[in-house]
Amino acid sequence: MKFLTSACAHGTWSNAPNHEPTNMKRNCTQITYSEGAFISENPGKATDWDAAFLAGMNGALRAYESILKQKPAAKYAFLDDLRQQQDSGQLPGTVSRMVKERCK
Repeated sequence: MKFLTSACAHGTWSNAPNHEPTNMKRNCTQITYSEGAFISENPGKATDWDAAFLAGMNGALRAYESILKQKPAAKYAFLDDLRQQQDSGQLPGTVSRMVKERCK
């Protein structure tokens, strides 16, 4: 089973402005777990990278929200922007663009 994270999520996060390596590692790990869960639950979509990465991003954003509940000062503008896109329904388009741009 191949996970998109190993191919490109690191590139997505490492290009985020002012990223902290420790937090990015945690986010990439969460993306990997969420992608794995998506692929396990949807084996027919195992090569639908947009869907798998979207599941991974949604998982990372849920983890970020949990962190903010415990540590409100841990705000990160890049992830806040992704959360706003998630709330407005724009995250799938952003994820698709990220996959096309950064997963080559």
